Amino acid sequence: MGNTHPENKKKTTRLPRSKRPPLTHSKTHWPVSWAESVFLPEFPVRGKGHEQRFEKIRELCRGAYGWVHLSKERATGHRFALKVLSKAHVLKEHAIQQCKDEVAIQALLGRHPFIVPCIEHWQSKKHLFLVTPYLPCGELHSIWQALGPFSETLVQILVAELALVIDFLHNMGVIYRDLKMENVLLDNQGHVQLIDFGLARWLGYSSRTTTICGTMQLMAPEILNMQPYGHAADWWSLGVITYALLVGNYPVEACSDHIGMQKLVAEFSYDLPPQFSLAARQLVRKLLCKQPHRRLCSLATLRKEPFFCELNFTDVYEKKIPPLKQLQAEMGHKMGLSVWDFCKTNEKRSDT
Repeated sequence: MGNTHPENKKKTTRLPRSKRPPLTHSKTHWPVSWAESVFLPEFPVRGKGHEQRFEKIRELCRGAYGWVHLSKERATGHRFALKVLSKAHVLKEHAIQQCKDEVAIQALLGRHPFIVPCIEHWQSKKHLFLVTPYLPCGELHSIWQALGPFSETLVQILVAELALVIDFLHNMGVIYRDLKMENVLLDNQGHVQLIDFGLARWLGYSSRTTTICGTMQLMAPEILNMQPYGHAADWWSLGVITYALLVGNYPVEACSDHIGMQKLVAEFSYDLPPQFSLAARQLVRKLLCKQPHRRLCSLATLRKEPFFCELNFTDVYEKKIPPLKQLQAEMGHKMGLSVWDFCKTNEKRSDT
């Protein structure tokens, strides 16, 4: 028999929780690879069975690092949007922190009525996964492309909802940096739902950042000029959307690089044509002011604009003014279709 004298037994001591390395607090099964550990703790590690809970129906869109699929939860039959990101692409582009910020921001701030919440997120050996609700009305951009210019009445409600979202993000210390119609979905009452926080980052009110990012046609002049920029850049993007919704096209066409785009923006006069109301022209002029320190860049200022004088922003926030009724009327008049008929036709076209 071996020596079992108490003095010969090795003593093991367990460090207090507060003194253990941070990653040992995770409930993830260890050991994990480096490609898994760098995405912790935001993306917990799950086995392949976790992904198999969802049946992929069709691809909704694809981005820089992966795809978004319309998926069905096998157990319930409920539909979700499943975003799948390739770790290889994320690592190649040095975008680890960007992905971690995306899921942290959307999970934390998804309680806002006009933000699509992140229901669940995890990682496998090769991919990152984010699950959000599926909104069958689709993108604001698709409806705008089909319908053309919106009425001032409809634009008033949609822009007010987007302004409430931007103000909320900025108050929470977040700059969005990619406000565009493709990132705005509509729910079953026509309310806006902001998605895709891939370019969002934490940024305080007095802070500035310098990364050139976003969608070319909606980039603020200070970004295109490679100057430090802050939250005012998001209000410029709202101005471009407001202009496009009213006129039926973007103020300037997109360029292949930010230098060419900067020249076009510098030379363009962002004035609405005279057939629009004075209130609409004044709003667009203030949002699309090329000097960020003079730009309209707060909800408190925007709600005082004559364009919104008859709108109750509390009712807007509480979703008491559904845009769907006005959208239905305009789509029926121009296209002879209901919004739902258009969405079904659009979905069938996507399937094909």
